[in-house]
Amino acid sequence: PMRMDLWDTAGQEKFRSLLTLYYKNSDAVVIVFDINDPATFKTVDYWARQIETNCENMPCIS
Repeated sequence: PMRMDLWDTAGQEKFRSLLTLYYKNSDAVVIVFDINDPATFKTVDYWARQIETNCENMPCIS
């Protein structure tokens, strides 16, 4: 059996301090962006670096 919880913080600043709590017991991370909003695509590298920094050996799909 597989369990999947999705957390959508929409990249909002007010949730950034909570992100390590979301990462804590995760086995993988998926980074998504809005294809209609190029600004969201520009943040993918930022979020990938955050995952690398906070989650050792965490698979990341972006």
